[in-house]
Amino acid sequence: MPAPSAMTFMELRAYVRHLRERGQAVGTQVLRLHSKLSFPLMSLVLAVLAIAFTARWQRGGRLIGAAVAVVIVIAYSIVNSVALSLGRVDLLPSVVAAWTATIVFGGIGIALFIRAPT
Repeated sequence: MPAPSAMTFMELRAYVRHLRERGQAVGTQVLRLHSKLSFPLMSLVLAVLAIAFTARWQRGGRLIGAAVAVVIVIAYSIVNSVALSLGRVDLLPSVVAAWTATIVFGGIGIALFIRAPT
């Protein structure tokens, strides 16, 4: 059996189910399971944020746009890393830790997108 970090989503889900049936702790594995779903959405969330920022600030040039994009990606990475770390030490529930950055930045992106001038 491969290590949990190398398992596919379906294999990891079955492994978590197996561990739960045996009464073992599954916090870290559930965190990995939900991370396998939430992490791929990062590109969609960051694209929505980029579109929202582009629509909001049309002037300023490419350099400012690129700088804002880099700052957003770094901020997302920091929030995601902190949330996952808190999930690993059981200070946040595993599901919440895995989805925190995606939900926070997705919410910001949607709010900016809705309020963007047309």
